[in-house]
Amino acid sequence: MATPANPGAIREKDINALMRELGVVGMVRFLQQVDSGKGDYTKERAALLADITMDDVELFHEKHALKKLTGRHDCPLGKQTK
Repeated sequence: MATPANPGAIREKDINALMRELGVVGMVRFLQQVDSGKGDYTKERAALLADITMDDVELFHEKHALKKLTGRHDCPLGKQTK
């Protein structure tokens, strides 16, 4: 079998081989692992978290821990539920 000459054809052949060997879900998982993404993660994360305080993090953790313990999504902090 001849090797494809252009990058698009090579990529198509590779995708077809991945799909044949791994199935669609496996192929997608593999591509997600090897894709480096775009942008600067460190700068984007710093900008996203710039206004978040430790108090915000603690409150978030408390709310979600309480939800997990009670199984209720409407349980406000500080109230006892059974």
